[in-house]
Amino acid sequence: ETERARAKAEEDKRRREHERATARLEEQRRAHEVEREAARVQREAEQKRAQEEALERHRSHEEMLRKNKEFNQQMQERREKSQQKRAALQEQHAKNWERATSMLQQVHEQIEIVTDGWREAPFW
Repeated sequence: ETERARAKAEEDKRRREHERATARLEEQRRAHEVEREAARVQREAEQKRAQEEALERHRSHEEMLRKNKEFNQQMQERREKSQQKRAALQEQHAKNWERATSMLQQVHEQIEIVTDGWREAPFW
């Protein structure tokens, strides 16, 4: 009977050790799962932040392109206005030049008439 009691005590001891080992393993498994879940949450947060940053960079780039396009349009309009103004000024200058040339031609003709073709005579 003592042999049986000893065997039972030994088996109870092994069972308790097995239960403790199983409990330790279960605790380690839970801790590992908690770590994995924390890593997953952190990874998802980093991915979300990276996506938001990429979206912000995209928006910023699109805004820069829009501003550049507006600027180029304004510069094109300014160039066109400047070219039109320059053409108008050149045309006005040509008209003024023609008028001045015509007036000088008339003056010379009148001087020739008054001086009877004598070009070296003073016109006064």
